[in-house]
Amino acid sequence: MILASATATLGVLLGSLVGWIDLRTTLRGRKLLDYASLIPLGLPGIVVAVALIQFWLRVPLPIDGTLFDSQQSSVFG
Repeated sequence: MILASATATLGVLLGSLVGWIDLRTTLRGRKLLDYASLIPLGLPGIVVAVALIQFWLRVPLPIDGTLFDSQQSSVFG
């Protein structure tokens, strides 16, 4: 429950920051940030899920015995 609340809060804060930068500033690259934030809407969820699984399987990070590993094993195994 704590992880879900923290993730939702972080998502709202990040989305608000991207929206504020896109609409209220004149920074270079803000439209690129806007387009990048719309990528998850254009890709089916299964494509993103497979890409993330492949990424985490190939990244040489020592995540054995961590919270991420326990979450991953509860979802995939």
